[in-house]
Amino acid sequence: MLVLIASTSPVLWRPAKAVSKPAAEVMPHVMEMRQILRETRSLGLAAPQVGIPLRFFVRSTDDFFWLAINPSWKPEQGSPKEVLVEGCLSKPGFAKEVERWVKIAAFFETKDGRKMHIPLEGVAARVWQHECDHLDGRNIFPKP
Repeated sequence: MLVLIASTSPVLWRPAKAVSKPAAEVMPHVMEMRQILRETRSLGLAAPQVGIPLRFFVRSTDDFFWLAINPSWKPEQGSPKEVLVEGCLSKPGFAKEVERWVKIAAFFETKDGRKMHIPLEGVAARVWQHECDHLDGRNIFPKP
């Protein structure tokens, strides 16, 4: 059973490893991660947040559920940045103003290994950047 790990855990502070076999490495964890999102009413959850040192995250809204494997992103040309307050499941009660790009191009692989890219903006772009930060070993809260 997966649980959120402490903000002091080393796995949160190291870059995650690329996923090479999604069916074996990712799919056994997806439903439990989705359940954590539901229970916490959160928008995204990166694998390192539940102790899995692999490069994937899940995202959920009322309308859809998303699995992003080996995700990355780049800002859209001409996109502004904005500063908003963010929180994080890895450090409950902590909030901080964070500057993020408003519009990004998001890249990822599906569970079937297809390479995809989509434009994102607003909250969706912010969540993508936040979860990718986790996968890169970066967090909005201070390192212990």
